[in-house]
Amino acid sequence: MAQKGMFGNQYQQAVTDETALRQQQSQTGGLTGWAAITNAMSGIGSEIGYQGGQAMGGQTPAQAQQARFQSVIDSVPDYDPMNPESVQQMSSALWNGGFYDEGMAALNQSKAMQVDDAKIALYAAQKADLDRPPALTPEQSRLALREERINQAAELTKGMPRETTEEMLAVSKILEDGGYTQGYISQYQNLQSNLSSRKNTEINVGAKEKAEAARIAKITLAARKAEMEKVMPSGQGDNIVGGYFINNPPDVGGDTADLTQFKETLGGEIESYDKRLSLNIDSKVTPAEAYPYYERILQLQDIYDPKQGWFDNKAKFDTRLMEQTLNTIFAQQPDLFVPNSRLMEYRSKGLLVPGVTIIEDFNKQKSVFLGYQIK
Repeated sequence: MAQKGMFGNQYQQAVTDETALRQQQSQTGGLTGWAAITNAMSGIGSEIGYQGGQAMGGQTPAQAQQARFQSVIDSVPDYDPMNPESVQQMSSALWNGGFYDEGMAALNQSKAMQVDDAKIALYAAQKADLDRPPALTPEQSRLALREERINQAAELTKGMPRETTEEMLAVSKILEDGGYTQGYISQYQNLQSNLSSRKNTEINVGAKEKAEAARIAKITLAARKAEMEKVMPSGQGDNIVGGYFINNPPDVGGDTADLTQFKETLGGEIESYDKRLSLNIDSKVTPAEAYPYYERILQLQDIYDPKQGWFDNKAKFDTRLMEQTLNTIFAQQPDLFVPNSRLMEYRSKGLLVPGVTIIEDFNKQKSVFLGYQIK
């Protein structure tokens, strides 16, 4: 609410002037004697009358005008002299209350305040325009968008390792899934370049390793061929058989010619098998490794029986069974194995080759013999 006297200066001044005039009239005015006394008594009476009238609610014209003015002021609630709208509202109240000069002054003040506020708003807008960065050109907008996407890509893969090929591929996939594969995204382009370089390096290394492996394989194959070519010399088969016949002579009825023929026949079969073995480059045993088994196989009676067969049912030698048995103990065919029923016999005669011969156990399970080799 407006404060009392806010617009009442001239009316308050009228009351003050009225009081001063009344008090002046109560003075002697320079009179003396009875005239002065009479004049003073008149002034005192007038003052007493004034005070009495005031006490009974009476008002002078100036006081009445001041009171009416103040009532108009008080009729505007929450009056704010700094708000042009509030001042304009006061202007209307004064005008309607008959205080035209004051109302017009308030209206002019309101308009002046609005002008000032408009200027302030204009200056603020102008300053904001000056502070605002200029609009980007299409090229600047394009570059700004690129920069934003580069930063987004960097944030997306922040902290991810990129040391191994697998790590680089993982980062590359995340960028691809996010659509960050443009040429200006250097992170992705560098990854692709590094991956390509590493791939070429791996290809080169792989090619070198493959070439080295091929070279080693070639050397190994050549060495293996050289070992496989070391077959027994001609006549060595006869010596193997002859040595065994010393303690296990065949019964040929005492005929030396028959004995010689029998020995040469067995020796020739052994030499023939040794040559066939040398042609199998994948053989698990070389002719040199097979050599001691050629004599041991003669211990099997179903292969060589010195007492019956061949000449007049005296000595016997089974060429087909000998080859099959050698193929078994040398694992020349994957389906050949020493049955469990003959395992102890083969082992006692030194016919099991460790790491080569396939044997059958009591449960009919097949496995490679890993026991010691009987000399």
